[in-house]
Amino acid sequence: MTKLIQPGTELNLADALPNNEIGYLGQTIQHTVAQLQAALARETDFTRDISHELRTPATVLKMVLSRLSSSQAPDEQTLTQLKQAALQMEQTINVLLALARAESMQLQPLCLLEEIEHCLVNNPRLMRQSELQLQLQVAADYRISANKNLLHILLHNIIDNALIHGSARQIEISLVGDTLTIANPMADDCPTDLLIPGVKSDTSSGIGQGLHIVNRICQRNQWQLTSRQQQNWFYLSIDF
Repeated sequence: MTKLIQPGTELNLADALPNNEIGYLGQTIQHTVAQLQAALARETDFTRDISHELRTPATVLKMVLSRLSSSQAPDEQTLTQLKQAALQMEQTINVLLALARAESMQLQPLCLLEEIEHCLVNNPRLMRQSELQLQLQVAADYRISANKNLLHILLHNIIDNALIHGSARQIEISLVGDTLTIANPMADDCPTDLLIPGVKSDTSSGIGQGLHIVNRICQRNQWQLTSRQQQNWFYLSIDF
């Protein structure tokens, strides 16, 4: 009896394969098809995201460039807008390429505290803060299975969002059980859509524009992302 496999459906031959050379060949084919489907899914996501994420900075560049005159030097505000749009495009491309590469599926055991400390020390925005209250409570022996590159992108994005939208130079990072929580006071003009994981904020200058990229990385790793606002503080939690 011939079994038809619908496009996009996972190929499962385990129940139908004999325990011999033919079964081994079938398992190899099944593994290859699964790899091809995963690659196609990453390519589809990348094509969709690249057109969605780059539309805003590309529009800003076109708008600002249309105002420039060859006979007049651009003012400071125009230069700032151009630099921010170019930086946003560069960072967004790096994030989406990281998600699309097959290497992003490769996991390794990582010390969470070491990776957080690495991202804190190497965050340029954080290094420019002269007065910052940072509270870090993460067990030194807690380890997670993750892709180091994607984990760094996720942590950098969260830290940047806390610095950009916080009303005070204060960040609290804590781990309770398997849940990592990053908390900071909220500024009065903080976009409300930052409170909704996966919703993209057009007013944010962060690399993920809100929690969009953070949510994508969490989905890739099957981590649960939640956020809440309590007493004018913003809490972002990731359940590993």
